[in-house]
Amino acid sequence: MYFTPPLQPDEQLYKFNLIQRIGTGGFGEIWLVLDQSINRQVALKILDASQTSIDEHIQEAHRGNLMDHANLVKIHYADVANRNGTDLFLIAMDFQQNGSVLNLLNAANFVPIKTVLPIISDVLRGLEFLHEQDLYHNDIKPKNILIGNSGEGILTDYGISVVGTGQAYVTPTQAYRLHTAPELIANNHINAQTDIYQVGLTMFRLLNGIGKLRNKMNSLGEAEYYRLVQNGNLIKPADYLPFIPRNLKAIISKATHADPAQRFQSPLEMRRRIEALSYAGDWTVTPGGVYTGQCVANEYRFDDSRRTDGSYDFTAFKKNKRSQNERRIGPLSKQRATKREAEKAKKDFMQQIVMGNN
Repeated sequence: MYFTPPLQPDEQLYKFNLIQRIGTGGFGEIWLVLDQSINRQVALKILDASQTSIDEHIQEAHRGNLMDHANLVKIHYADVANRNGTDLFLIAMDFQQNGSVLNLLNAANFVPIKTVLPIISDVLRGLEFLHEQDLYHNDIKPKNILIGNSGEGILTDYGISVVGTGQAYVTPTQAYRLHTAPELIANNHINAQTDIYQVGLTMFRLLNGIGKLRNKMNSLGEAEYYRLVQNGNLIKPADYLPFIPRNLKAIISKATHADPAQRFQSPLEMRRRIEALSYAGDWTVTPGGVYTGQCVANEYRFDDSRRTDGSYDFTAFKKNKRSQNERRIGPLSKQRATKREAEKAKKDFMQQIVMGNN
């Protein structure tokens, strides 16, 4: 809890009736509230004025108020209220009832490709507008991507955004450690390509497992993690799930290149590359932990098991959605294989479903 005594539902804070806490962070708390002056529910960021730089958050409110774009959260107003002798800084913004993209994670903590790509495209649209306002977001991560009523991606949180124009480098006051870019480590500066880098890491995490980079930092330590970042070796081929296609990996690799000059040079350039992709199928994981593939007409699954003699069986299945008839796909199955052969068979099968080559 950030406040003493803790904020409670139904508490009255200035003109706001608190309904439910919907988020926390290093800054304070975010609540769903009823603004009684306009009889409207809004999201309210609540900060202890004595524990934070009010000037920075006033700037955040000013910047967010400029964001008249469908893929950017708009901040409506900011105010100060006193609670039990403590001044609180309040920032009211649009409430998105679907929450963040993290709510779309499946049982294996990733989001299917055909769900991720339109959301990232939307974020890049919002980022185009943000850059046109001479701002670098500097905090792009899954938690800061909200899902609108039509499933659109909406970028939020301008708390550590910085003023910057074009390719000009600037020094930020803060950074999100997990998404720290090579140029910040090396020279303590960022530019527009740093936002591209953060979009690339966000994309990788959503597609391959939200915790992969966090686990890597925890296991290696921050110094070794940052060394991999600077050397361009943070994301390795083995970090990708087997069904991620090569052309999608190439986009992530370009966005996260260690050299900013080798990345996409604008959100528009990256968005056009993403929107040129077309996939026929997709994979997810059921609550029971089973991989399932989908395309328009069929569902797919597989069995992989180890025999008593140490060899492996991989069996692919295809079910017609209309008839519910399921059959084994002989050409894509492999019996008495080595572990490496079975893993390759699984990868080939899963990628064929995504690419529509089944």
